[in-house]
Amino acid sequence: MIKRLFVILFSSLLLTSCAGAGFALLFSGSPTFPERGVWEGHIYTNEYLGLHFALQTEWFAGTDEDIAALMELSIEIMEVYGTERSDAFWERHDLTVFHEMMASCVLTGTSVHIIYERLTFPSAFVTVESYLEAYMRTLREEGSTANSLNGTTRIGNYNWRSVGSRLEMFGSIIYGRHFVNVHNGFARIIQIFYNGEDERVGNVLEMFFDLDDPLPEPPIVPQLEHATELIGTWRWDEDQTYAYHFYENGRGVRGFFGWHVYDIFWRTIGDDFLLIDTGLGIERWTFSITGDALIIENRQVGEMVYNFIRD
Repeated sequence: MIKRLFVILFSSLLLTSCAGAGFALLFSGSPTFPERGVWEGHIYTNEYLGLHFALQTEWFAGTDEDIAALMELSIEIMEVYGTERSDAFWERHDLTVFHEMMASCVLTGTSVHIIYERLTFPSAFVTVESYLEAYMRTLREEGSTANSLNGTTRIGNYNWRSVGSRLEMFGSIIYGRHFVNVHNGFARIIQIFYNGEDERVGNVLEMFFDLDDPLPEPPIVPQLEHATELIGTWRWDEDQTYAYHFYENGRGVRGFFGWHVYDIFWRTIGDDFLLIDTGLGIERWTFSITGDALIIENRQVGEMVYNFIRD
């Protein structure tokens, strides 16, 4: 099941780890339940993992509302997570995976996610290597390539094994780097998704800091808005069964009405920059409105221009 929100690239892969592959694992002993991190301005701090993450220019943090929408949970569960540190809490709310943090760059689509997975089956013992094998199998089942990478990467207090992935989707290639650490009954996963070469991963890793490292100054952040002139229904001038509906709260739908539509999240920057998250990627468009006519031009794919008429 594909879940959507503003900051993710292709969330159908975000929640598909060992649990999604039908693979469970055991921790022998009392689990240490993962703790939530906190955002203070542009700095995310997670003492449980021993790390900071610092937003740079044009990066934004996902809100608890965004995460709740992704996980199809109530916001109340997000707010009370961590107040009850027990198996009963996870079982009562039918949680196997908890999406703890996410952030993304609105201009490039690069995104970072921190995910906890509860490893519950008591009759098997699994190493990080066998967990990675199940994780890669799930990625491949979703249509991505996946390869285990040699060595470990130090992030925060822990060493992380990693998997590289590559997914071709709608004429674009989405790369992923998945850092995995298995600890005291839980898998902790840091995911980086990006469009481009591998050095993009190094740039994102530079945004992580140890708890005692000096932290960077706040970046200059562009203002995300919902342009009021876009709110409403717009029908494609070549086939008016295809339409966008932009709601005031940043949600919306698009598609062929009466046949197939799906949810989107949208934001604008300045007078002409439209960001649309389909749940499979962040689309970047230039838009202009003249009277009841809307023109959108894709900033990622050349010569992709569409005209719409206000309904």
